[in-house]
Amino acid sequence: MLDAPDQHHGVSETVVVCRPEQFREAAVVLSCLPTDRFTPLIVVTSPPKSLEDHLRNVADLHAAQEELYELDPWKQEHSAPFYALRKRLGAARAEIAGMRAWFKRNLMLNGTLHKLGCSRAVLLFEAVPEDLLTFDPALDTGRESAAGSGAGQDEQEDRIEPLLWGLESVYLLPGQPDNDLGSRRYYRDLPSLPEAVWRLLRDQAPMPEQTVRVPCGADAKAYVAGLFDALRTGRPLSPAWQMRPLVDPLQDGDATCGQDEAVLIDNACDALALYAASYAHLRAARLVITLCPDTDLVDQTIRRDKEVLSRAAAAADKHGDGPEPPQAEEAGETTRGWVSTNVSNLVNRQMLARIERAVTSQVPEEALRAVGERRLTAFTAGVPYTFVNAPGHDWSSKPIGHVIADPDLIVLRELVHLADPASGGALTAVFDPHVLGPDGGQPAAEVPRVRDAASRFTHTVVFSGEDATLRILMDAVVALPLEFVFFATHGEEGAIRLHEGWLQTHYIDNWVYFACRPVVLNNSCRSLTGVGRSFVRAGARGYIGTLWDVPDQGAADFARIVTQRVASTGLPPAEAILGTRLPHITSRAYVYIGTVNGRVDNTTLPPDAAVQAYKALLSAMAGLLQWASRHGSSQGRLPDILYGETGRLRRTVRASLAAPTADLTDLMLDQLQLLSRSDLALRCLEKDPGLIDETLSDLHTIDLPDLDRQHRLERHRDAVATLRERRSETQATLDAYQQPRPQAASDAPALLRIAQALTHQGSWDLALDNIRQALVGFTSAGNESGRLACLGLQCQILRRLRRFEEALDAASAGTELADRLADVAEKASFLVDVSQIRLELGDLDKALEVAEQALVLSRSASTPRGTLAALGHLVGLHLHRGDMTQAHVMAQQGLRDAADLGERSSAAAFKLDLARICELTGDWQGAVEWTNKALIDFHELRNWEKAAAALARLVLVASRAGHADALLVCCALSVGLCTRVGSNLLQGTVEAAIVAMARVVELLPPATARQALTEVIILITRTGEKEPQARRALGLPLNTALTLLNRIDRENPQG
Repeated sequence: MLDAPDQHHGVSETVVVCRPEQFREAAVVLSCLPTDRFTPLIVVTSPPKSLEDHLRNVADLHAAQEELYELDPWKQEHSAPFYALRKRLGAARAEIAGMRAWFKRNLMLNGTLHKLGCSRAVLLFEAVPEDLLTFDPALDTGRESAAGSGAGQDEQEDRIEPLLWGLESVYLLPGQPDNDLGSRRYYRDLPSLPEAVWRLLRDQAPMPEQTVRVPCGADAKAYVAGLFDALRTGRPLSPAWQMRPLVDPLQDGDATCGQDEAVLIDNACDALALYAASYAHLRAARLVITLCPDTDLVDQTIRRDKEVLSRAAAAADKHGDGPEPPQAEEAGETTRGWVSTNVSNLVNRQMLARIERAVTSQVPEEALRAVGERRLTAFTAGVPYTFVNAPGHDWSSKPIGHVIADPDLIVLRELVHLADPASGGALTAVFDPHVLGPDGGQPAAEVPRVRDAASRFTHTVVFSGEDATLRILMDAVVALPLEFVFFATHGEEGAIRLHEGWLQTHYIDNWVYFACRPVVLNNSCRSLTGVGRSFVRAGARGYIGTLWDVPDQGAADFARIVTQRVASTGLPPAEAILGTRLPHITSRAYVYIGTVNGRVDNTTLPPDAAVQAYKALLSAMAGLLQWASRHGSSQGRLPDILYGETGRLRRTVRASLAAPTADLTDLMLDQLQLLSRSDLALRCLEKDPGLIDETLSDLHTIDLPDLDRQHRLERHRDAVATLRERRSETQATLDAYQQPRPQAASDAPALLRIAQALTHQGSWDLALDNIRQALVGFTSAGNESGRLACLGLQCQILRRLRRFEEALDAASAGTELADRLADVAEKASFLVDVSQIRLELGDLDKALEVAEQALVLSRSASTPRGTLAALGHLVGLHLHRGDMTQAHVMAQQGLRDAADLGERSSAAAFKLDLARICELTGDWQGAVEWTNKALIDFHELRNWEKAAAALARLVLVASRAGHADALLVCCALSVGLCTRVGSNLLQGTVEAAIVAMARVVELLPPATARQALTEVIILITRTGEKEPQARRALGLPLNTALTLLNRIDRENPQG
């Protein structure tokens, strides 16, 4: 029934919605719907706390973040307040995690229902709007919405859907049937419900005479058994007040049911338990119902022996399960080693036997016989059934999938994937934070083999070392269509190790959302229950984790074997983890969360698979950059990493083709345009230097109609020109646009771009000529937005030429045009221009008045960057007036807004404003602190030009303040900056480094200064070894450091 679902993926268009305690009513409704399709059941729970309490918790979190941000940067890492705030932050994040997980569950269910094609919901209770929320009103939800629903970011960010959104709602409620009104239908009591449901959902057809009877007051186990019987026989479930208890479902003796597969449930206590019956029917499997297990006994047994098991696994990693005894002539240490190892193996077997006894004691003999040799999906409260071992029933080699939590998410995701495997991911992500090895810091040995194996069915992206961070994880799993995710790292209960620290479950609950439905292999230790459940709720359809610590080599071997099996043979993960021939103490630590049927789509890569992966990476990059642009924030390093992958993929695809194709060339054009429209142009062109020329060559080679070729050549020209312009390569920009020279009336956009390039070149008069021609073209074409752009650039050029009256006319015209177009953001921008010109003309009061208008408009238009620009300008105006108090207020407001928006570059600029205010008020210590914070921000953003300027400023204020620690920071950062800044900034950076070193020698005791200079010399030497091309730039700082060190030694010969 299930390997080839028919229309709508073998899923009913109707969804049943109930509360957890409504398992009786839900079972009746499910039994009355057509049994040839799977009917989704949505169990709605109330949020774990009130929205008011949650908003208060989020406010506490933000307050703690603000306090930590404001701590003294020179003392915070060693102070009690710092550690107290870190602890408070952790507690605050954990406090909101429950609500975030609840929102996420609703979000994931909502997206899954739409993918399954459901259109109608039968609700068994009056839904409260707060119970159907799918987003956290206290936090940003754009990316999470995109992840949960699987739709693109564009269509999701502005459309937050509640649970059941878009479904026709029909209510079945207890009450008087005579009160039926519209979509609300009423039933008298539980025995009368089947007939009411049948009439409603079966078009008034009469209810069958034969039914499956069940006592009204029976528990959930009875209703699970009754529903299974009803689905299997096609007869509706019929509750009755007076009847004998049902026969034990384990004793029904139906040998024809489920010859190959069984479904076991041990936690039948609420409506979610009904998924076991529905899934067993879906799979034509044997249903086995047992009593609720004593999970505490099992947990305590595993926990008690966990450390011993971990040490035993490490020993088995060296010696295996049982070395051969030494020969008779061998003696001494060899014999003792053999005896020790075999004693250790005996202890290992005893510990595993204790776990087996604890687990086996939870499974009745009848259940053991009922399951027999069948593959098993266990809906369980947390029992690892792979440890069942009774006479004639050894489940250690049985494929078992454990549905430990959220059975609805796991089962419905399997249905989505079953219906359309191609809707899964085109990529595999591997996270290797380089924390393995005896002393840590080593890459995982298994990563190359896992990558090679996974590359048989996907393209693999490896995030290693400093790229394996929480931020990269958060962005990658949302942006990338992932089929398989692998973590090669360390772990502990409730956390796994990433580059910057521990990824705890509350971080996953708060911030991790999978856009697709990957299978996750987490090779870190003790990673099963807490982390596994969180990853399932984050969107994984399957998860492999461990019950105890596994040594690095054993984990590497296991990951290699399992990935190769999944990739080459298509084995489900629940089966692939068995029979690895590794030591039992290692292999049996691994357990699979998910159904026994869940599998990775290992379809052999089609010929165009690399092209599809290339397309997927470009799409992910575009989404990330677009989101960042819309929200005025940065996306960190992920776009750079993905860009490197696109370059490698493009070269691979191109080399594999006998001749270029139009599809590949279009993707290369897409990559070029993506590069040209973002800051990637400043950082990434060198990573793929052949892109421009190869794309142009292919455009002239492929067979295309002339018009299509010309269109693509124009795209190439525009992209190259934009790219060169972003990189401040003015002449190259002009060359790109002036081949051929556009006509004024027909190519006004190109004339505007040429004017922009001429402006960067400093050819302002020529730029103005091009603007005038572009204005004519835009006016004749009725292109008002083009005119607006021309007026803005004209205003900037006239200001540079100090033709302020003409500039004011252009800015005023732009303001009027923006007002007529109802473009509030552009009007605010022009008002800032007007204010700046008024200041140049000496009218400070009018400049302030207009700037305040611009700020109000920017806020009303919700344009983050416009608001920050207006605030920055107001800070400058108040400084010009000498009003330090108001300047400080504006700068602090700008800093808060920039921090809230994640706009670190603007935040750094406001920090420099605060530093300037401190300088003017004589607070040199404050000036040092704010300048240092700005320098660190620019350095982490890789904005080397602004970092160099901030470095020079920090050297100045730290020298004035006598702040040796800050000067040491300058010494360290200047070394890296000397290798990164352009030639126009190199001299200033070198001078700053020299001044900083000289002042350190003056301020610190000789011994401390000697140690500091020695560390600087070592840093310079190592940098020169890693980057030979930078040795020339570092020559003068190195000579200066050596000279100062020699001077200290001469003046202090005794040390």
